[in-house]
Amino acid sequence: MEVEELITEIGTYPETWSIDRVDSVFDLIQGKQVSERNRIGDNQRPFLRTKNVFWNRLELAELDQMHFSTAEEARYTLLPGDLLLCEGGDVGRTAMWRGEVERCYIQNHLHRLRAFDGMVDPQYAVFWFWYAFNVGNLYIGRGNKTTIPNMSRSKLAELQIALPPLPEQQRIAQVLSTVQEAIAQQERLIRTTTELKQALMQKLFTEGLRGEALKETEVGRVPESWEVVKLEDLADVRSGKRLPKGNALVAEDTGYPYIRVTDFEDNSVLTQQLLFVPTHIQPRIQRYIIEKDDVYISVAGSIGIVGMIPEELDGANLTENANRLVIRNKKRIEPRYLMYWLDSDRCQHEIKAQTLKNAQPKLALGRIKTLAVALPSIEEQKDMVLALDAVRTKRQVAERKTKTLQDLFRTLLHELMTGKVRVGES
Repeated sequence: MEVEELITEIGTYPETWSIDRVDSVFDLIQGKQVSERNRIGDNQRPFLRTKNVFWNRLELAELDQMHFSTAEEARYTLLPGDLLLCEGGDVGRTAMWRGEVERCYIQNHLHRLRAFDGMVDPQYAVFWFWYAFNVGNLYIGRGNKTTIPNMSRSKLAELQIALPPLPEQQRIAQVLSTVQEAIAQQERLIRTTTELKQALMQKLFTEGLRGEALKETEVGRVPESWEVVKLEDLADVRSGKRLPKGNALVAEDTGYPYIRVTDFEDNSVLTQQLLFVPTHIQPRIQRYIIEKDDVYISVAGSIGIVGMIPEELDGANLTENANRLVIRNKKRIEPRYLMYWLDSDRCQHEIKAQTLKNAQPKLALGRIKTLAVALPSIEEQKDMVLALDAVRTKRQVAERKTKTLQDLFRTLLHELMTGKVRVGES
């Protein structure tokens, strides 16, 4: 049986859907202008800016205030279910108001959309605008093109919105909200494990694992049995290398990856955007490789990023904006222990103090050598690394799940908002 389709200027949809102008399903207003004059008055009330509005969420920790008269309070009042849509900045970014703050209003760079009864489910509409502005690019060219791109009230009013029957809207919103909540759970886990890692590092590098009495040292309090030594006593510091002048990295995999500071992340290296050294250039820079047991530290640009490369990048070329630390004796120091020590708040504070403050800040090789390292026994180092690796692994799992869920969300957003996938009744 052939399915009837509705062909419109914003796409093709099931024939049971309708295509309406935004102003036919929403009452639209813009908020109050922020000015010094409008701030004067004794009825100071919180208001929302575009910086408070994100896709499908509001950040309300920091709210500005200005005076609202009785008439303005009536005009700009927010009700649960109202949509807030950004006029400028990330144009179209939309979230729903749920009554989180009493007597809170909006400034003029936000549109308030209040749905007419029975026409549109507000949560569906949030996801529609997310799709239309951010994924499907249905409204390209519809905003005003001034110095700062913006979406005026008149332009917003004439935009079209695709509306399935209300029960289907609600089912679509439920499916997408379920995925969004799963993403939020993983993001909370990432924040928790990040905070746990920082707290664990602080505790381990202060108290160790053996319950020893503490002593005062140049790096602060540490267990009595620990040494404090200079980094140059533990590792050789070697620089990376830039390509010879007139040559450029290539996207094609030549077999000679080149690791840049922008590839550093989470004490490791991202491989998705790696660039490569041309085959004929590699022999000229092959002395500047990094091996899997080396620790890297960035010395220009974003200074003090530390980590180790994954095994599959063993022998990759290293940017001139980083140094590698080659451990001399692995019976004295575990490479991953050194990595975590350099990443600790204690050492990062020293790194910042040692950074040369000039037009282009740089961490000199000679200053890296003098960084202090608190050194427990090799057995305790390994136990500390196991604990920190476990927390890091948990965060990485959450990050992978987040990425998978985000990909799923974008796919579903496209499929559901175009009617290619229909959500039947439960």
